[in-house]
Amino acid sequence: MDNNDFAELFRSFAATVVDAIDEVSQFSKGHTANVARLCVDFATHLGAAFPIGHLYHFDANRIEALRMAAMLHDIGKFATPRHILDKQTRLGERIEPIRYRFAIYALQNPDNAANSAAALALVEEINTISWLTEEHLEKIRGLTDLHYIKDDKPAPLLDEQDMECLQIRWGTLTEAERSKMKEHPAITGALLANVKFCNIYQNIPKIARDHHELLDGSGYPLALRDKQITIETRILTIMDIYEALTSPDRPHKKAMPPTQALRVLTNMAAEGKLDRELVTLFATHSTT
Repeated sequence: MDNNDFAELFRSFAATVVDAIDEVSQFSKGHTANVARLCVDFATHLGAAFPIGHLYHFDANRIEALRMAAMLHDIGKFATPRHILDKQTRLGERIEPIRYRFAIYALQNPDNAANSAAALALVEEINTISWLTEEHLEKIRGLTDLHYIKDDKPAPLLDEQDMECLQIRWGTLTEAERSKMKEHPAITGALLANVKFCNIYQNIPKIARDHHELLDGSGYPLALRDKQITIETRILTIMDIYEALTSPDRPHKKAMPPTQALRVLTNMAAEGKLDRELVTLFATHSTT
């Protein structure tokens, strides 16, 4: 097998992995391919803008390695439970039992039906809105004393797990669910470490594993800092965030227009989390 045949085999394998990742979650469909496309487009631009030998110069081999790392960067999500990947609301599947308990409560307390309906309406609202204010949180905490009768004993309409979900300030995941989600880069690295990458592909496991690392050390899974993070990974991280912000197919969020997403990247760069120069180059390239 010559080098061209090997490269074609590897590309087809990576494409198959991308298709499989897309099947893991209805909300990930297209994400990996879009990130890879953004990486290749930007790296190609850098290759033309900077001379051979420059840190930002990308030749065909370097572009190809980045493309493959981008296509494989989320392979670790195979191990993330689907109910977490696809969780669109704070309560997720817990909402149906809650509705049932409120219906029982209303039957047991007919004189308090209006208050029961108002309380359930509040739960439904909190379950789906993007961001919770202190006022929202106070209202939800006020529901902890509501009980219905179950097996001749008082039982809470909202149990501890319900309350934890309803007090998620932003997004849909509890701390435990978020921790589980954050395991996927390490799993990506571990899976790819079992593959004998060679030649231009040898750094793919590290590039892919580190795509949630940030320059200030606040990323994961290894809390890497600054020079520990390669240029390829810095680009992959920027494109991963940009695609996530601008994609419409994400639970609990609306797509940002590109200009707003670029402002988010710029702010993260100003905070020392992303490479300031690469973000500036990407923003300039994206708006020209």
